[in-house]
Amino acid sequence: MYENRGHYMYPEDTWTKTRVINNEDELYDFMVEIHKADARTHNNFPFCGLCDVSNFTFFLERYVEIDGEMFLSKKTENTDTPDYFERAFERYHELIVRAKKTLPKLREAKQKREKEEKDIKYYLSLKEKYEKSLDVKVKF
Repeated sequence: MYENRGHYMYPEDTWTKTRVINNEDELYDFMVEIHKADARTHNNFPFCGLCDVSNFTFFLERYVEIDGEMFLSKKTENTDTPDYFERAFERYHELIVRAKKTLPKLREAKQKREKEEKDIKYYLSLKEKYEKSLDVKVKF
């Protein structure tokens, strides 16, 4: 279970999400999902999302199958963090560091490409306009 507590002035920002986790990959995917959900609520997506280690709670649930349906056999039991928790958090942290390094460069390259395309379109329209009016071929 992950519980995100909102700012004391904005208690409505508090939310809880629960997921069944069986291995490191599922925990990593859950952390990324939490980061994206939190980052969407702020400006400058995806940099300001947060998945805080202290907000995780792990517990065991035991189920019994009766006539093909699963039923909770007894109360949930709190447990320590699983042994793969640190590895999943390291993978999550590496993803965030890599995103913070590469996304600004990708955004800059996209803006540069869009500007070049706009300029080429403008120059082609000028070329077409002046070729017709002057009856000459213009190269650039």
